[in-house]
Amino acid sequence: MDLDEDARPDDQIYKASDVKAICGLSYRQLNDWEYRGVLPEYVDRGEGWRKYTLYEVFVITVLAELKKQFNTPTKKLKFIKDQLVRKGQGRLNALMFFVILGTSQWLLTDFEEVFVLQSEIEIKDMFQQGDFTTEDHAAYVLLNITPLIQKVGSLSIEEELPFDGALFKAFQARSEEENEVLKHVRNDEITKIEILKPDGTVDTIKATQKKSINSVLEELDFVRELIPQYSFQTITISIHDGIVARVEQATTEKIKKTKAK
Repeated sequence: MDLDEDARPDDQIYKASDVKAICGLSYRQLNDWEYRGVLPEYVDRGEGWRKYTLYEVFVITVLAELKKQFNTPTKKLKFIKDQLVRKGQGRLNALMFFVILGTSQWLLTDFEEVFVLQSEIEIKDMFQQGDFTTEDHAAYVLLNITPLIQKVGSLSIEEELPFDGALFKAFQARSEEENEVLKHVRNDEITKIEILKPDGTVDTIKATQKKSINSVLEELDFVRELIPQYSFQTITISIHDGIVARVEQATTEKIKKTKAK
């Protein structure tokens, strides 16, 4: 199986009958989509009937699947076509490579602004990080395009494109301790992380983060009473199990010396 850059899938040409067989579209549908501007822009090669590159076949296959699975209006399919075309023809080789590695590939979109074409691992992380959190109503379509990549990719390499999900399973094998460390790493408010592994496994995570003065004063009213007492001081608050267990106040006071006459 050879997926190096010398084997360029965009150099392979396919007829409308090939697209019909792969995508399940009729000639009438292909002609209608052509007329409505849903298909990738045609470059006339002076060969009479329209021909399609492998990447164009892939784009049409994705559009056909969205139409089949979600009855997506033709007008909205144009947004997907534009986004896929913008990705460039080299994107298919990359998708095929990642599928062979064992990561499923997914398409997430709202057909208006959001277009994400990434692995299941990356999309899962995006949800966990709150990338799609919004106060407004939002609706998305999530489509597993791995089978489509396998179907179109098999035309290029002339054999079945393998997928076993091995890489995703390896990532899923992360322990709870590792996930906890990642949660701290991804917290933008944390500036310093110290991990203690006395027995080879994560035992303690020490994190330092900057807090706004106002937020601290609002949460701990008694701190307001301590601040005016000394001009120079360090206040340390220790919290155990969510309860303030100890407050230490270290002060520095400069002695005003009187000059001897």
